[in-house]
Amino acid sequence: MPGSWFFLPHNSLAGGVEADAAFEAKNYTEAYKEWAALAQKGDVTGQFNVGFLYSRGLGVPLDYSKAAEWWGKAADQGMAVAELNLGLLYSWGKGVPLDDTKAAELWHRAAIQGLSEAQQYLGYVYSVGKGVPQSGADATLWLTRAAEQGNVDAQINLGAAYLTGEIVDKTPSWPFIGTKGLRN
Repeated sequence: MPGSWFFLPHNSLAGGVEADAAFEAKNYTEAYKEWAALAQKGDVTGQFNVGFLYSRGLGVPLDYSKAAEWWGKAADQGMAVAELNLGLLYSWGKGVPLDDTKAAELWHRAAIQGLSEAQQYLGYVYSVGKGVPQSGADATLWLTRAAEQGNVDAQINLGAAYLTGEIVDKTPSWPFIGTKGLRN
């Protein structure tokens, strides 16, 4: 599973602290009970964490459709990491119908919030035209944004794109002066 699938600490509401402590103690059933109570009340972190538990089968049966349901509720409240993870489920067709367009839409929502993993995925789908029209310019834009945040996958993909010229022009945008250096 991707590294983005993590629980989010929730130390702001009654029940959240208890759920976090239960999760850290690997008492996933108790964590689920506490987070589910918060999630039912519309708490976005509780919704995300319930989805996380279902996505891993921790304290509850593994169920991608329930993970998608809870991540969908958190995504509807604008939580970027929920949008990212829900997009992954759509891109794999796990718990939801396979829908590359929906995955790209969700990643775009998370990417504009600055989430580098979403920017990296969005750059990739633009580079291959999966769920969005193929666009080297858009691929470069999103991969660059992710790479500038230290996203190693985006740095590798962007470097490869420059090396091969597949989605970006191989010609540097700055002029050379022979082999002596760059012109000011």
